[in-house]
Amino acid sequence: MNIVLVDDEQVILDGLGKMISHLNRNWQVCAAFTDAEEALNSCDWDQVQVLLVDISMPGMDGITLIEEARKDFPDLVFLLLTAY
Repeated sequence: MNIVLVDDEQVILDGLGKMISHLNRNWQVCAAFTDAEEALNSCDWDQVQVLLVDISMPGMDGITLIEEARKDFPDLVFLLLTAY
């Protein structure tokens, strides 16, 4: 399963990446972004099954990213994170 991580804090991305790789060897973080708009425009979404995204980020927030990604990839699974 290919997973994309989006969070504006690099330390969170690093920690999640390590945790995911230890949970299941069939799970792979195929991309990680600190900017939601960059993720939307740069990711190869055809290869992604799960999007793990922070809700609150500067610029495009996680909810907007999900809404935009869902338009073209309705089968994508979304998981929301927040430290709010």
